[in-house]
Amino acid sequence: MTALFGTIEFNQGAIVAQRILPIQYPITIQKAIDLLAKEYAILLESVIQMHVGNKLTSTPQD
Repeated sequence: MTALFGTIEFNQGAIVAQRILPIQYPITIQKAIDLLAKEYAILLESVIQMHVGNKLTSTPQD
């Protein structure tokens, strides 16, 4: 999953942070949602910490 800077165009902003979540199949939709929700919270916390620490950087998308 990826945190991006917002832009007018969909999915075009620079990458701020990313997390990888390996998924083992078979998996229920509910289990996938639960796993993703936890990872989104971790991703958000890391972006907030970078912002508060004035260390928020980004990488342009390819």
